[in-house]
Amino acid sequence: MHLKSDPGSVWSKAGKLRFNQSPCKVSLKEKEDNEKWPKGKSIWSGRNGEAVNVETFALQYDEDMGFKGVHCETRVIHMLFGLLFWDIIFAPVPGAFETPFQSAPLDIAEDSFYHSRKEIIEQRLEELESGKAQDIIGRTDDEYRPNGTYCVGVRWDLFTKQDLIEIVTVRVLKILRVEVLLSD
Repeated sequence: MHLKSDPGSVWSKAGKLRFNQSPCKVSLKEKEDNEKWPKGKSIWSGRNGEAVNVETFALQYDEDMGFKGVHCETRVIHMLFGLLFWDIIFAPVPGAFETPFQSAPLDIAEDSFYHSRKEIIEQRLEELESGKAQDIIGRTDDEYRPNGTYCVGVRWDLFTKQDLIEIVTVRVLKILRVEVLLSD
């Protein structure tokens, strides 16, 4: 079943949804029992009429608008945390490491992670607030990317150093500004 939406809308189970974007063509797979509104993921008509999922459709749209994107769920947040806090993650905290081959300390998902590193975490947050995120990303990336060193949350294949610096320049600064506004 192919539905071509009128400008700025698309059809769903609930009826017409309005958007402030150009028209798009939506395809819905029919089930073998010819159920009108099948369950499961919707299939969108991407470039050259290819059937794509919504994530690919969104990336193609953003690319057409001049933006760069990647479908990575929350991987960018994990990657930035790993690079911005690498030295803190691997700080010599008693009992945190049993072997030099660990990609994270044993307390990474525990409350004790923050409490045992509170001073250096607070210092790092101050550095980020003062605009040093790009330098930290660059330095950490230069040191560990060449060997593909493992760290919890870090996937070297997803982002280039330049991508990460661009992301942190825009996003971290905006997040920090919002955090400051909310705390006032």
